[in-house]
Amino acid sequence: MQYYDINIPANKQQIVEAQGTFIYYLTGNAGGADPTIKVTFGLGGTSVLLKPGQSIRLPVTAKPIDMWRVESYANSATILGQVLVGTGDFKDTNTTGTVQVMDGSKARTLGKTAFTAYNGISTGGAGIYAHVQLWNPVGSGKNVFLEYAAATAQAAGFVNVHIATAALGTNQLAPNSKLLGSGAASVATTYTATNAVAQGSTIINGRAMAANGTVEFRMVEPIVLAPGNGLIFQSAANQDMSGYFEYYEESQ
Repeated sequence: MQYYDINIPANKQQIVEAQGTFIYYLTGNAGGADPTIKVTFGLGGTSVLLKPGQSIRLPVTAKPIDMWRVESYANSATILGQVLVGTGDFKDTNTTGTVQVMDGSKARTLGKTAFTAYNGISTGGAGIYAHVQLWNPVGSGKNVFLEYAAATAQAAGFVNVHIATAALGTNQLAPNSKLLGSGAASVATTYTATNAVAQGSTIINGRAMAANGTVEFRMVEPIVLAPGNGLIFQSAANQDMSGYFEYYEESQ
């Protein structure tokens, strides 16, 4: 038997040239998306669907296969993992840790579903609040999973975090893919606004901020922004502010 690494982008296939009557899908990760693979025996033979931990063995009377075509069944993200091909059989009594052996964060970056976003704004007047927003538009078809955020300011004050169900007024600085040079575009975007009244609705967090300091928000579990939802950083009055966000996206 022989192990083979797989790296299958959406709408692509990988050829595994190996002779055998048995294929075992050892590990697979699609960055949170469906990791199911479609395996076709030979050039145009039978196809089966396998999830991580599943296998198929041909009948004893069947001739060995020389080539296996492996592709993503959902075609939603790159699948990274490993298959085992041979003429024998394989049994795994380990019931934990087999599906997510591959680093999920790495898989999301390679799958072009992980992004960073930055924006900042000056208040421009007395008694005015600065706002920086990460926004998932209505109809995007994807959920945004916010894992980390940070706010910075030159003056001492505070930062409040608001839930938002509407986009702010000014759209600036589109997010960037964590796979540099890929050109992958995020469905989310960033907005800024200045206003004498705090924007957004419910405050879900708030922190004091030192002059020239940074306030970090690290999530034990990610905050999910469904389409038509966002998160707003709101400064103290007369306090310029910038915001930074790290997140990934998944189809609904």
